[in-house]
Amino acid sequence: MQIARERKRRELDPVIQSLQNLQVTDAEKASPMEVAEINKMTSQMLDVAMQLDKILDIGVRSGGQTLVRKLINVLR
Repeated sequence: MQIARERKRRELDPVIQSLQNLQVTDAEKASPMEVAEINKMTSQMLDVAMQLDKILDIGVRSGGQTLVRKLINVLR
């Protein structure tokens, strides 16, 4: 599970941070409609990333029990 923890730190955590940063859009440079659409898309992607983050946390805390390993393999 050390590999999963390290990959989460290197790959998923930066994606979550970037998506959170993208939700703060400069309204002066885009129309309100564009801002709303960007925020909607980034919000949906952030939801998926946060769900994956929770699954990986469960897997790491469980010590890699068989069911959790299978679930993580499905997500690969």
